[in-house]
Amino acid sequence: MKTVDRVTLVLPIQLDNGNSGRSKHWAAAHRSRKAIGATVSLFSPRRTRVRTPARIHVTRVLGKGQRLMDVDSLLRGNFKEILDSIVATGLIPDDGPAHVQEVTATQDATRRSEGPMTIVELESLGGPA
Repeated sequence: MKTVDRVTLVLPIQLDNGNSGRSKHWAAAHRSRKAIGATVSLFSPRRTRVRTPARIHVTRVLGKGQRLMDVDSLLRGNFKEILDSIVATGLIPDDGPAHVQEVTATQDATRRSEGPMTIVELESLGGPA
């Protein structure tokens, strides 16, 4: 397994804000997690791990006709499934505070012809591997 200080994932996943709501039943979240997990696995480098603790920056690239979201909505919705899928690929061992110390998010409306997509940057803050 190779340990690196930075990985950038360009995912063909539309980051949503979860305004459609989450039901109390687990089935819909499970289906979403499986689909997102398959995509994250496909676009993740194999046998690679990011040195932790790390920071994560998420960029929502808007597609044609999409509007900017409120900033407080960027990390809700399906970001949890994306982060859980990143852990499942082994890029980071866990999403707890010992391994992920900071998560930030921005939106990019200048690349609409490329979107919608989500860019996830994992960057080591130094420390033990």
